[in-house]
Amino acid sequence: MAAKIVSRLLKAVFGTDADTKVTHSFPCVENPDAENVSTTMDTVISKNVFTDKDGNPLTIALGATVRTTTEEVLFE
Repeated sequence: MAAKIVSRLLKAVFGTDADTKVTHSFPCVENPDAENVSTTMDTVISKNVFTDKDGNPLTIALGATVRTTTEEVLFE
C-alpha cells in the first residue's frame, strides 16, 4: 500500500543579537517554498513580537525545515 502524508511541520529558526537561537514550529498544509518562508520570517522579525527566554528580540532568520510524517498501512 502507498504511504500517505499524515502531517507537515514547519520549523523556523531565528537568532538574536545575544547569539541565542529560538525555534518556532507551525503546522503547514501545503509544501512551503523558501522565498515565502523567508519573507514571512522577516515579517515576524520586523513586528518585534517574539523574543528568546531572556527577552532579547529576534533579529535574524537562521533557517527553516519542514518535517513530513508519513503513515503506511501494512495490513488491515
